This record gives sequence, C-alpha cells and structure tokens, in this order.
Amino acid sequence: MDLVWNNWTKISTEKPAYATDNDDDEKDHMHRVLRSTWERLSVAALVFMPGCVTTAVVMQMRSSYVLAFDILADHGQRNLFLQTIRMGPTKGLSVPFNKAYLLPGRIKTEFMIRVDGKPTRWYIPLDDNCFIDGKTVSPQEARATITSTWGSKRVSQEIANPFLKR
Repeated sequence: MDLVWNNWTKISTEKPAYATDNDDDEKDHMHRVLRSTWERLSVAALVFMPGCVTTAVVMQMRSSYVLAFDILADHGQRNLFLQTIRMGPTKGLSVPFNKAYLLPGRIKTEFMIRVDGKPTRWYIPLDDNCFIDGKTVSPQEARATITSTWGSKRVSQEIANPFLKR
C-alpha cells in the first residue's frame, strides 16, 4: 500500500514545477510524476481491503473453536458454558444443556457442538493438551469422558458407538 501511495507514477513531458524558463533540457525531458490522489487512493484501497476481509474470515473461523467448556449445575438446571478465542478468558457463552448436541467433528480427534437456536457450530479439538478435572489426558480418554458425561440422548450415534464406520 505504501509502495502504491508513494511511488506509483506516470511519465510526463510537461515542464516540472521546479524548472526555470531558461532550462531547455528540462522542458523536453520526460520525467515521472505521481499519479492523482484519487487514483493512488483507489488502488491502495484495493490492496488494503482483501487483507481486511481475510483477517475477518480467519478471526471468525477461529472463534468457532472451543478453548474450554464446562457443564454447570445452576439451581437445578444444567448449563453448558463455552469459551472461545473471541470471548476471551474471562467471558463465555452459557446455554441450557438440554439444547446442546454433541456431534462428530471433521476428523476423529474432534467434536462439534450444535445448540438449538444458534447458527454457529463450535469445534472441540482433542489433542495431547486435553485437561479434564485439572489432569492431562490422552485424546482417547478425553473422548470417552466427554461422551459419557454428556449423556446418550444428545450424542450422535457415530460418537456413542465407536465401531460404526464413517
């Protein structure tokens, strides 16, 4: 963008502003002149906007990955509490647990959470850094613990029965 704004020129044969009347070689000499402001601004915007759009898309995609979640029992009703990158470490989304469904992810080491009435689907990646009750567990242990804790009515059959082929 800086290159376009400061260096995008065109060739001109007009007498430059700094030339005096007695400089004959400056009059006929071809030299470079910055293009008009609207041309440089338009092209600079065309360079800048795809970067902004790409950043927004990446941030939106990252906000669908769950950093931490918990199943809370508040006054007799169970709630699912989700934290994503977008929400930060001190905030989260709390939804009634009976509206949340656990689905298989795109790969075997991933879960997907769908909530009735919400268009977003959240992904839970299961890697070697899984913590359950403050202890590091393997992805297989995490998968088994999450599935058993979640309950059978809101778990996809592909998750509940690991012998089913995808």
